[in-house]
Amino acid sequence: MTLTPLARRAAASILGAGGVLLGLAAPAAADIVPGCSAADITAVESQVAAGVAGYLFTHPDVNLFFSSVQGQPQANAISQIQSYLNANPQTQAELDAIRGPASDLRNRCNISDASIHLGVL
Repeated sequence: MTLTPLARRAAASILGAGGVLLGLAAPAAADIVPGCSAADITAVESQVAAGVAGYLFTHPDVNLFFSSVQGQPQANAISQIQSYLNANPQTQAELDAIRGPASDLRNRCNISDASIHLGVL
C-alpha cells in the first residue's frame, strides 16, 4: 500500500506524539500536570494535524509548495520554508493560528524542543 504525502504526514504526527510521550516518560508519572497527559498531547497533535491537512487541501498553492520541499535535506527545506513564509505573511499567520493549540500545550506543559522528534508540536 502506498501512502499519500498527507497520510505520511499524519502518520509522522502520530509517531511524533509517541516521541513526545517517550520524551516525557522519564519524570515521575504522578507529577503529570493537568491537561498534559498522553491523551491530551495526542488529542492536540491530532487536532493540529487535521487543521493543517484541511488548510493544505483548501490552499493548493501552499500544498504544492510544501510538497515541493519534501525529500530535500532538512537545512535546505527549512531555509526554503522560512523564505516562503516570510514572503507570504498571511499564510504564516494562518498556519500559526492552526498550530496555536500546539504552542499553548508546549508552553503549558513545559515541553522542550529537545522532547520533540516528529509531529506538529
